[in-house]
Amino acid sequence: MFIYTSGTTGLPKAATITHCRYFFMAYGIKQFLQVKESDVLYNTLPLYHSAGGILGIGQTLLGGTTCVIRKKFSASQFWIDCVHYGCTVSQYIGEICRYLLAQPNRPEEKQHKLRLMFGNGLRPQIWEQFQKRFSIEQIGEFYGATEGNCSLINIDNTVGAVGYTTRILPFLYPVTLVKVDEYTGEPVRDTNGICVKAKPGEPGLLVGKIVKGDPTREFDGYLNQKETSKKIIPDVFRKGDRAFATGDILSMDAFGYMYFRDRTGDTFRWKGENVSTSEVEAVISNILKLQDVVVYGVEIPGVEGRAGTFKIQKTELRKENFNVNLTGDRIYYMDSSSRKYQLITPDIYQDICSGKIRF
Repeated sequence: MFIYTSGTTGLPKAATITHCRYFFMAYGIKQFLQVKESDVLYNTLPLYHSAGGILGIGQTLLGGTTCVIRKKFSASQFWIDCVHYGCTVSQYIGEICRYLLAQPNRPEEKQHKLRLMFGNGLRPQIWEQFQKRFSIEQIGEFYGATEGNCSLINIDNTVGAVGYTTRILPFLYPVTLVKVDEYTGEPVRDTNGICVKAKPGEPGLLVGKIVKGDPTREFDGYLNQKETSKKIIPDVFRKGDRAFATGDILSMDAFGYMYFRDRTGDTFRWKGENVSTSEVEAVISNILKLQDVVVYGVEIPGVEGRAGTFKIQKTELRKENFNVNLTGDRIYYMDSSSRKYQLITPDIYQDICSGKIRF
């Protein structure tokens, strides 16, 4: 099976999903989060994504779990459906949690039987509020790339963590964080040419060691072998080895809990979707007849992921964000009510940051 993913670089690519990869992705959720045959899983995610089609449907294929599939997510219908079908497990992306919190209180949000919700993108700022309001016993936040070999999962409700890796016996699961150059995105190496590991609290690129013959450590990559080779870096743990570079920046605390920080590549995540900057650049270039266009993501307070924008010199301008008080540039946003791009004034900028203007 092939699942198209932008990953963290370039245009969408066909990631190779072998039977073995499908099994281990679904089995990881089943085993670590204890999804049982007696559970009823509520799935509102697209089945052409690995989250809905593998992690969700995989529970039915592997363990016989009943799966309730909704054609499209509805914030107003979510808890009503959960009560009606007797759901005990559900999936989420960060936007789903935010939309549910924005809904008015209703009786069903306390009458449901959900004991577990698993997914990714739940912001630490709303984690405890979400869990308390809806009485969710366990949040299974995880990190994973469709094509990757270094998935992480949070099994003990540690707020904000996307997973845990042991610091005592690291060889049991050879994934680590390595320092990268802020401007080039390339790994920082020591005098022997080995990647320098990030210390606890320091941001670093998440990498996973590739071990031939070990199905849990293989990197099957993409249909295009040239694209596959771009995601492999040598001499990470020791000379001669190879590792899959996720393109994502995480940090690890002193106990081994991992926290997502940022992306290094030329994609950004918006409303649960990986967006290829190359595709957006091509559309803007064709419409506006511009010779050069550069697209990157900027953070908006209270919103998951990053919104796309475009300028030259990405690194410095990412730091400026979309703050019109700093850039001095004319910046526009898509107004959801008028469906037109409107100029961001200082007042509008404050309204966006405070949440008065929603996306």
